[in-house]
Amino acid sequence: MKIQRTVSKFASWLSLIRLPNLLTVPGDPIAGFLLASAALFSGTCLPSDAGAGWIGGWEWGRVATAVLVALLLYMHGLIQNDWFDIREDRSLRPHRPLPSGNVGFRMARMVCIVLAITAIAMAGLIGRDAVLLAATLTAAVFLYNGILKNHRLLGPLSMGLCRALSLLLGAAAAGGGTRLAAAPVLAAAALLGLYVAAVTFVAAGETQAAALGLRRWGPAVVLAIGFGLIGWTAFDAGLAAWPYALVLGWPMSLWAGCVGYRLGAYTQPERIQASVVRWLRGLLFLQCVLAAIGWGCLVVPGVMFLLLWLLHGRLAARYACT
Repeated sequence: MKIQRTVSKFASWLSLIRLPNLLTVPGDPIAGFLLASAALFSGTCLPSDAGAGWIGGWEWGRVATAVLVALLLYMHGLIQNDWFDIREDRSLRPHRPLPSGNVGFRMARMVCIVLAITAIAMAGLIGRDAVLLAATLTAAVFLYNGILKNHRLLGPLSMGLCRALSLLLGAAAAGGGTRLAAAPVLAAAALLGLYVAAVTFVAAGETQAAALGLRRWGPAVVLAIGFGLIGWTAFDAGLAAWPYALVLGWPMSLWAGCVGYRLGAYTQPERIQASVVRWLRGLLFLQCVLAAIGWGCLVVPGVMFLLLWLLHGRLAARYACT
């Protein structure tokens, strides 16, 4: 019986941190790192003037640290979200981990604070730019959860800002400074942020039947324009793999449009939630394309994407994503 209660509490914690969604986090800093590094070396896979510096100089330890910082802050944000929403959840979603009592409120609050402090401290291992970005991301998470969540426009934009900052953490791992301001990096951060904002704009009505109107086309429009911008900036920066933005990115925008079309202009919450999960899962492919542009080839990012896609599908069948 004690073992069963332990398993139940562990499952509640996994539900609290939206386990499937954690798989969509590492791709942000990895893509930012690869794009920033590629911009430095003009986009070639193994530049002759960089030599071993391209492989050894990538400093994968710093990238792993950036990924861990992003994951810690993401979990911090999800726990804080339920922390701030506990009164609403007690009446509308009593089965959630906090209102049900499966996860203690005080314990969740303590873990939330520890995650943020640990993440910012770990960012110090990367550098000053990473610390600033981690602190800004922590503030953006609080701004969304505590103030802007229910604002029709600023709420989704602040959520998108969080994901854009997560990508920039990876660029900071590549050395920060001017690399953070590289056009492909900024274009990728803008695309990621606006895509998440567009999905969040739709998700705002997932608890009740809603007239979505033009909102359902937002993710597709953002992807179509964003990938065009990334293709142009990557080409201008000399990245050899810039065609991936068009060859892979634009078909993704068509897929996102099909999801919006099937959703309909007025629909029930179950269909909205299902579509939001599909768009969120699409983050994996979006990150794959960005990473492939930075890496210079599709093989490694493609294999990682396929594995994460399959695992996300299995986990999403057991744990809520929204």
